[in-house]
Formats: sequence, structure tokens, C-alpha cells
Amino acid sequence: MDDFVKNAKGSESRDVYKWWHKQIDDFYNLPEAKKWYAIDIDLCLVDFDKGILAFLDYKKPTDKITSAEKVVYDELLEKGYDVFLIVGELPKIPQVYKYTKGGGQMFVSNNCIEWEMNLRKL
Repeated sequence: MDDFVKNAKGSESRDVYKWWHKQIDDFYNLPEAKKWYAIDIDLCLVDFDKGILAFLDYKKPTDKITSAEKVVYDELLEKGYDVFLIVGELPKIPQVYKYTKGGGQMFVSNNCIEWEMNLRKL
């Protein structure tokens, strides 16, 4: 990855858009928009030869999986993709849990860096 991509910390415009999307019902007087659910998945691991390796969602230890996330994660599983929850308090190296259908989690690793290195070697 080039230095520009490596040093890009986040997108203020993306965060503004996510906030704006949550406000559509109020901004545009569209009460039905209260039922427009969305999620953002933090990372999609990609290999240029193998394609999509996995979808990752970062959670703090007290974060819960939302109902909307369950819908998306379950559908990704049905389509054959793996979903992993990366759980921890950065900058400490987080743990890895594999999401299982219906909202379950299976512990995989105490070290997400080593886990990803092994995943990319497969």
C-alpha cells in the first residue's frame, strides 16, 4: 500500500454523511426514514489473487451487535463470506472472534495481527 493510503486515518466526510443519513427523517420531514437502517463494516480484507478474505467489524469490549448488524452478518455468511469481530481497546492489540449465524461469537485469537498474517498465508 502506498504512503498516502497508509497515512489516511479516516474520512470526515464519511462520518458527516453517516450522521446526515441518521437525520433524514428530521431534515426532510420523512417519518418513514426512521425505519431506514444501515451499518458500516469497518474493513473488508482483500487479496488481489484470492479476492475477499473476510469482513471485519471493530468493537470495544462493551459494544453489542445490533439487530441491523445481525441481518448483514448473517447474509454475508449465507453468501459464503466470513465475518470477524475485532474486539479491544486500541492501541492494545485486539482479540478476534468469528461471528456465527444468529449473533453468536466464537473466540479465535488473542492477537489480531498474528491472526491476519495466518489468514493471508492460506
